[in-house]
Amino acid sequence: RVADLWADCTAALGARDDWAGFRVMGALLVDLFPVFARPGVRLYSGFYGPVERALLQAGHDVHFVPADFRRFSHLARRMAPRVMAVAVAPPDAEGRMSLALHAGAAVEELHRCGRDPDRLLIAEVNPHLPRTHGLPPQHPHVLRAEEVDVITTGDRPVIALPDIPADAAEQRIAAFACEFIPDGATLQTGIGGVPNQVAQLLAAGSGGDYGVHSEMFTDGLMQLHRAGKVSNRKGVYDGFSVATFAMGSRALYDWLDDNEAVRFLPVEFVNEPGLIARNRRMISINGALSVDLGGQVVA
Repeated sequence: RVADLWADCTAALGARDDWAGFRVMGALLVDLFPVFARPGVRLYSGFYGPVERALLQAGHDVHFVPADFRRFSHLARRMAPRVMAVAVAPPDAEGRMSLALHAGAAVEELHRCGRDPDRLLIAEVNPHLPRTHGLPPQHPHVLRAEEVDVITTGDRPVIALPDIPADAAEQRIAAFACEFIPDGATLQTGIGGVPNQVAQLLAAGSGGDYGVHSEMFTDGLMQLHRAGKVSNRKGVYDGFSVATFAMGSRALYDWLDDNEAVRFLPVEFVNEPGLIARNRRMISINGALSVDLGGQVVA
């Protein structure tokens, strides 16, 4: 999702108007790409952000995929896209290209695509992407050059989240939430002002011995590491912070480059409830848009 290859490809595809049965699977568009307004194009999205909502409201062929992130891998395998594209970090001396900021749900499908002579796997090498690590041998977090059908290059800056300071209400909420986080807790933090502020307060506080097992790796979790507050004595994946994607500032991406303290695993492992439950003192901090009377949270 943070790959600039997606932006380049979708912009070029929008120049065509002769599509017939073109299906695209993705999540969280970062721009209003013209291709999704073309006749014959259908977008399947697992995450409805502002762009997806705008396309749907304008009457275009956009469909929500009703599955949590952990189950996207099953959907990717069932759809078996003929063409898959991914942005990667520059290859090392052995031709291994790190999947950089995103393991997510498509790792195994990328490898299957590369093995299938009837499918096309495209990798765009972007020097702005950090080389990050998995947990080999089960989770190497790389594509090998020989797996890929087409290797191209790009120089588009990596999408970064704006640095918006927490407002007064978010600061009060975060301070209240921190009272429930003991030393030695394993943390998951999501996107938004409150989760990031919680991590920043913990980084500046007197506590410590924290672990990280989080779908998203954020600037706040980086600050927790920099403050020496992360020991990762969690009970599972000890010694490493675990995530399936990262999104934040350019400083975060630079810090993640070749940083073996953070490991990227496919989402079906990071978000697997049994694995999460094995973590010591697991605490999850997320933002919500609304809560209904039954206690269901719209995140």
